Amino acid sequence: MIWLALYSWPVIAYIFFRKWSIPVATSATLIGGYLLLPENHAFDLPLLPPLDKHTIPALSALVLIWINSKDRKTPVDMRPGLLPHSKVVALLLVVMLFGTFATVMTNREPLFYGPTVLASMRVYDSFSILMATILTLIPFLIGRKVLSTQDGLKSFVTVFVMAAVGYACLALWEIRMSPQLNYQIYGFFPHSWIQHIRGGGFRPLVFLEHGLWLGIFFASAILIAFGQWRYETGKRKQQYLMAAGWLFLTISLSKVIGAFAIVLVLLPVMLFLGRRIQLMIAAIISIIVLFYPVLRNVDLVPTDTLLTYAERFDPARAQSLKFRFDNEDKLLARAKLKPLYGWGGYGRNFVFDEDGINTAVSDGLWVILFGKGGWFSYIGHYGLLTWGILALFLRKREEVDNTTAIIALALTGNLIDLLPNAGISPVTWMMAGALVGRLEQRGLVRDNESALIQPTRRPLRYTRDLGQKDTRNKARFVSQNQSINRDGTQDKYRPLGATDRIPYGGG
Repeated sequence: MIWLALYSWPVIAYIFFRKWSIPVATSATLIGGYLLLPENHAFDLPLLPPLDKHTIPALSALVLIWINSKDRKTPVDMRPGLLPHSKVVALLLVVMLFGTFATVMTNREPLFYGPTVLASMRVYDSFSILMATILTLIPFLIGRKVLSTQDGLKSFVTVFVMAAVGYACLALWEIRMSPQLNYQIYGFFPHSWIQHIRGGGFRPLVFLEHGLWLGIFFASAILIAFGQWRYETGKRKQQYLMAAGWLFLTISLSKVIGAFAIVLVLLPVMLFLGRRIQLMIAAIISIIVLFYPVLRNVDLVPTDTLLTYAERFDPARAQSLKFRFDNEDKLLARAKLKPLYGWGGYGRNFVFDEDGINTAVSDGLWVILFGKGGWFSYIGHYGLLTWGILALFLRKREEVDNTTAIIALALTGNLIDLLPNAGISPVTWMMAGALVGRLEQRGLVRDNESALIQPTRRPLRYTRDLGQKDTRNKARFVSQNQSINRDGTQDKYRPLGATDRIPYGGG
């Protein structure tokens, strides 16, 4: 069943792209693959990184996007090319990719800890790590290319919330019956069973690696659903409210305290503050995350205060948090010995005693990246994740639409979770890429974005896909020689002929 699911996902993705528009099919392919495919199993091909539930959907979507972009009958509502146009983003990509080679070149010696010997890094490893990094970035590049328009981003939001609502049904079943769906379907349990027994009940994980990963997925969906409810009108407003309430009930029963706390902190920001203040808070949090190793190193993170509050809430969770902080201190001290390029793989970033026994456990993504790849890896990864938020804050308020601000705040919740945990997913990278794409799009179109988007293959396709109000039909009748007023109206229009062209603006 495991290999059938992995082998069949490209076929399922092909069906998605045949039936739905490109943004909808792309979102369904990546989100569906992340939620439904099995963990800890992969095709390990020679000279290539393992192909698993994270990379197979991304590669499938990438190939199908390329095929559809070559077909003149498909909608041209994507950014041109695959690589971002931003010089800052390009520099971050170079920093990340260059860091992989520098890490290998500065770790060519084996390490000896009593009877334990850690292998040296080889030139072969640099190419393997480079390929793995490129595969990791595919959802980011896809998000930038496909989700840069308002319609594309709204399609992603709708698919995200619909997927979360359906997944909540499975999570509630596991809360009642125990987390056994992965074992029943795929024949194995992906993590430690004891970690999913909490408070006299069960923490669900469905088909993800850990219940904490499920928690932050639900937290992001809740923020998006409530944000859409705030700004939508009519029937869809009530649908988003019901979805948000259903997801809030699910996460409150899922025993994921960290993700639930993120919801409680960011939800008032989403509901009661304006876009400018939302982006300011998101930018402040992003800066803290970006420089978190420095803040930890100079003791500016109030770990004692956090432990005190956690002790008042739940002594068991306070003990778990203290365990994380203690191990981060060990790993950070180790990482400071090679701060630029890190220690590389093979467990070289861990701390061993004189008997060769590892005495540290790494949980947070930040300490893993900093220990393995140093500042180059850390700045590369977190720079790409945070740049969209920081750049949006620097834009004028009228240049940022509501849906983009919602995605920025949802991504901020993911960034907070990546400090104590390592649950980064293709969905996280997609949101970061979407914000970068929106920055490029808003740079081209200021007054009326939707009027300048090229028509879809079928004018009512988005309406048929997800029941959304179609806002692009009018663009089918705009001639290149006709002007569009600042309020989006036009004096007159006629149907386009076969040779007419619409002004460029959709990608």
